[in-house]
Amino acid sequence: MCIRDSLTITLDASQNAIAFGNVSANTPSGIVLDANGVDNTNTGTTTNVARFNLGGANNSVSVYYDATVTLTETEAGVETITMTPEVVGAAAVANRAGAASIASAGTVTLVSAAYYIWVGGSLPQMVNKPTGTYAGTFNISVEYN
Repeated sequence: MCIRDSLTITLDASQNAIAFGNVSANTPSGIVLDANGVDNTNTGTTTNVARFNLGGANNSVSVYYDATVTLTETEAGVETITMTPEVVGAAAVANRAGAASIASAGTVTLVSAAYYIWVGGSLPQMVNKPTGTYAGTFNISVEYN
C-alpha cells in the first residue's frame, strides 16, 4: 500500500469556462475552439478555453471526461448542439501551445506536484440553427494510477 498526497483538480479562476464566442446561425462549416490556443476556426471574437489545475504527488494520474457535451438553448430548452471536447495537458502552465492531447482514460504525470489541462472543443456547422444562447456541462475527473 502507498499513501500519496491528496489529488486535487480545480477549475482555474480566470480560465473557467469554455466559450466559442458569438457565432452566426449560418456558419457553413464546423467551429473549432483550439485547446492549445493556436488555431481557432469560425469562432466569435471573444473566446475562452477552460483550464483545470491538478495538484498532488508526482505520480501518474488517469483523466476521465465526457466524450461529448450536449449544449441546450437556454431560453426554450428544446434545441441542442453537440460539442466534442478537445483536451490537452502539460506539466507547466507556460506550455499550453505545445500541450499534448489527452484521451479520456488517458494517463498524465504530475511534475513538481502539478499538471495543467486545457479544454476547448468543436461544434458542427450551424446552417439554419435556431438563434439563442446555448450552455452545457463538461465533466472531468482524475484518479491516481
